[in-house]
Amino acid sequence: MRMEIFINDFQTEVLIDDELESLLKQIVSDILDMEGVNRDGEVSITLVDNQEIQDLNKEYRGLDEATDVLAFPVEKGDFSDHPGPVLLGDVIVSTDKASAQAQEYGHSLTRELSFLVAHGLLHLLGYQHEDPKQQKEMEEKSEKILDALNIGRDLSC
Repeated sequence: MRMEIFINDFQTEVLIDDELESLLKQIVSDILDMEGVNRDGEVSITLVDNQEIQDLNKEYRGLDEATDVLAFPVEKGDFSDHPGPVLLGDVIVSTDKASAQAQEYGHSLTRELSFLVAHGLLHLLGYQHEDPKQQKEMEEKSEKILDALNIGRDLSC
């Protein structure tokens, strides 16, 4: 079984080299393993600029502002009963927002992009953060994966 992970780079501000692309795919793969989603299927990670994510945010959420990450699940629910390949959906990340947040939080762009990809993927898997308990659970799951891959909060990673 194999989940195809696509990285689509539709922005020009951040160089997405083979090493970073491989790391983002590893994060997706590790979260899927952690969550027991060992299936054939597809998931897409798309990197865009602030204007593109603002347009998407306005169209789909009614918010006319740039955000850091959006998640568009295709299939929802318990994937264990699902016949055939699973189309998880799309995670859209603004590299402009990721750059600004990395600077604001005092860590690397790699770390911020990794966190946003993890966060978006958890949304595709059905996690929400409507209350503090849910938010804590999502943050802990994201941090567990990043820690396992030695993606720390310092500027050197």
